Amino acid sequence: MTRQPQTPPKAGDGDYARLEIETPFPAPWLKNFFADPERLLRLNPLITFKAVQRATPDRWRLTGRNEANGMDFDVTARIIRDDGGWRIRWDGWLKNETRLEITGHDPARLIIIDDYSATPLAERRRRTAEVDTSLTAWGHAVHRYLRNLRRFAWLPGWRWFMSGPWIAMKPAGRRITVLLFWLTVAEFVLFLMVFAIFYLEYGA
Repeated sequence: MTRQPQTPPKAGDGDYARLEIETPFPAPWLKNFFADPERLLRLNPLITFKAVQRATPDRWRLTGRNEANGMDFDVTARIIRDDGGWRIRWDGWLKNETRLEITGHDPARLIIIDDYSATPLAERRRRTAEVDTSLTAWGHAVHRYLRNLRRFAWLPGWRWFMSGPWIAMKPAGRRITVLLFWLTVAEFVLFLMVFAIFYLEYGA
């Protein structure tokens, strides 16, 4: 489950938003899995990345659209790593930093913090429309992703697909994939029902 984040910052009211996510995995596994921040960033269902350009392993340029506030973005990022997770220093967004912290041991918890504190209050008031309100949806998506990753780990190729192709998809692509999956399941169930009726009527 996810714990409701602190309300995203409003002009003159607070300077960060924090979300805590319960996971089914131990801390070392999470640190390794999310060692590349892009993997976590792409799980946000309200942010569509058009391009992620890595000038160096820790200096990126990201372009795309934030559906939470309806704004396109073109920002640069500097990744700072530490023992408990990592921090992303943003240039071009209203928020200054996104932090990932991993607490506990087995199971561990993820803490995501969007920090606006380095932006002057007057500027935050002027740019209120740019506040990123996607944190709650992001937390729910990460929790659901990790839960399903563990739940269906017995399926051959599941972890490979979910760790690679699935994350690489845009949010719209994931929604279409899920829809097609359930349509396929429904068609298969319908086929079984028709087959059962045919067998009972004619086979017996």
